[in-house]
Amino acid sequence: MTKEVASGASDPMAISLDPFERQFLDFGDAIAKGRQPLVSGEEGYQALEVVEAVYRSCRRGEKVALGGPDI
Repeated sequence: MTKEVASGASDPMAISLDPFERQFLDFGDAIAKGRQPLVSGEEGYQALEVVEAVYRSCRRGEKVALGGPDI
């Protein structure tokens, strides 16, 4: 018997929103309490840069440098 497994690769709606919710709740709590959030804006930007580079590499079929233009 084959077990069906949903993943973000085959079904984007299978991606859990829990991590995003926790991040937003932490950000709101950080504002309310005057503290730094657990994940800084710079760290979030760096993570986004890596994801965008992966997509860019897949589109082009070649290695790309981080921070490169999305052409």
